[in-house]
Amino acid sequence: MAYIIAYFMSFMVYGVSVASVGPTLPGLAAQLAVSLGGISFLVAARSIGRVTGTFAGRSVDRFPGNPIIAGALFIIGMIMMITSTVPAFLVLIPIWFVLGVNEGLMDVSVNTMLIWSRNGKAGALILAIHACFGIGAFFAPIIIAQVIGQSALPVFYPFDALALPTRLAAVSPAYFVIGLIIAPVALLVIRLPSPTMPKGEPEEADHTSAKTNMRLVMLISVFLTLYVAAEASISSWIFAYALGRDLTTEATGVYLVSVYWGMVTVGRLLGVPIAARFQPRTILWSALFGAFASLILMTIIPSMLWVGVFGMGLFMSTVFPTMMAFAEKRMIITGKITSTFYIGAGIGAIVFPWLVGVSFDLIGVEALMGIEILLFSGLLLIYRMLTAHDASFSPQG
Repeated sequence: MAYIIAYFMSFMVYGVSVASVGPTLPGLAAQLAVSLGGISFLVAARSIGRVTGTFAGRSVDRFPGNPIIAGALFIIGMIMMITSTVPAFLVLIPIWFVLGVNEGLMDVSVNTMLIWSRNGKAGALILAIHACFGIGAFFAPIIIAQVIGQSALPVFYPFDALALPTRLAAVSPAYFVIGLIIAPVALLVIRLPSPTMPKGEPEEADHTSAKTNMRLVMLISVFLTLYVAAEASISSWIFAYALGRDLTTEATGVYLVSVYWGMVTVGRLLGVPIAARFQPRTILWSALFGAFASLILMTIIPSMLWVGVFGMGLFMSTVFPTMMAFAEKRMIITGKITSTFYIGAGIGAIVFPWLVGVSFDLIGVEALMGIEILLFSGLLLIYRMLTAHDASFSPQG
């Protein structure tokens, strides 16, 4: 139970860190005196760092995992606080690269340690830990709105007395508070001994050739690339999209990201009993169809933006953990395999949020919906390839 609490708390504050980007991008761009297209390079640096961190995540195969997680959490918290004091865009780029490295390292390490702590049979706990990520992501925009005073709710705003310089006043207090929230969680992890890799065969081992196994690993990696690209793009830019289309105000629009992550959390909690009754094929198809339908709805009828964001969060919620749970039953999950999955996910997080930001400058905010439609089309194609590849995705498997 101690492991579960520590890892769940780690993923909760990780969700706060990741979801803090979307609501703060316009304010951070103003603070750093760059355009939305320019600030996307900062997001890209963080994403590149996250991919680098996923490579380093395989180090848990050789070194104790909990000190790695604790160190990464501490650095993430410190960098958040550093961000609150640095007004120079070029200085922040390498700092956010290091932030991404530690986020990727922590993400891979926590997933691997959770599976090992349950002797390779994490099962529904994978869905639950990703729900914890969603809880943190849900509260991140609320915390930000309360701290910086851009809130439709009663605001606790103790930072007026700090007399921050104008260029630091936009979102600096929010980053400082988020850093304070994240760093102490490292103490929960460092006090526990690190789990070790379980021995024996996976529950449903694939006894086909190594070549076939590798093909499955790569298909899953590509799928996760597209999924994370869609998730990162919508969560990072939906607030700016809504403002650009005059579909919301700053005070209420910040809660779009909370709605998205809130429904991700609800969907993952609901997914725990659902996963016990339905096959992965059914869950994945339903999730992809529902999210795509929600996307088309808010693209065709912009006034349905809130409904569309609600639906996308709910239906996308189970995709990533369902795919990870499937992989766990088909192979021994090592730090190297987890890194491979997360490298693919990290590539999606690098390329597409950056592409969306650049497209905002070149085309307009409408580019977000076009890119999302392309990503979901690719997801459906890879899903079809996966179902054709492995019979265990079928209801009879």
